[in-house]
Amino acid sequence: MVNDRREFGTYVGQHGLVMENGQPSASSLSLPRPAGVVYDLVAGRLVPTTTRAGRLTWPVDLGSGDGGVFLVTPRAIGRVEIAAPETARTGNGVEVTIRVTDDAGEPVPAVVPLQVAIADPAGRSAEFSGYYVAQNGTLRLRLDLAANDRPGVWQIQVRELASGRAAVRYLRVQAERSTRP
Repeated sequence: MVNDRREFGTYVGQHGLVMENGQPSASSLSLPRPAGVVYDLVAGRLVPTTTRAGRLTWPVDLGSGDGGVFLVTPRAIGRVEIAAPETARTGNGVEVTIRVTDDAGEPVPAVVPLQVAIADPAGRSAEFSGYYVAQNGTLRLRLDLAANDRPGVWQIQVRELASGRAAVRYLRVQAERSTRP
């Protein structure tokens, strides 16, 4: 949603005053759904809703030139879970599964935006850090650890960007065994 509400300013163009001054706008959005949960993805928060006559409705307040992106899910986001092995070796891959679940532990059936931050033992951002989506509440990442990656305890931190819930998991990375005689 984009607020393009304007009023006439003082600039006179070819056909008279130009609508150049942006104005705030307050309204509501509505979907034909008997229930649901709405998140403001720009603010990263839950939005209060009402349901009446089979419609899900929520208020929208936008400043001049503002926009909004909303995520509508059938169930509220309860937590973020990270599954990964406890240890790994440099020179190998590691499978990491991230799940965004409801309070019952079921994946949220939506495309949920995530921020994944992976840090090596020195605290430096590692490869595969970035923004992803959990389709139907699940994201599978394969982290390829280079032979020269720093051994030690790595941190995998995930924050889902709809409600702001986060999780952290630690991974002990050991140096690859040498096969030299």
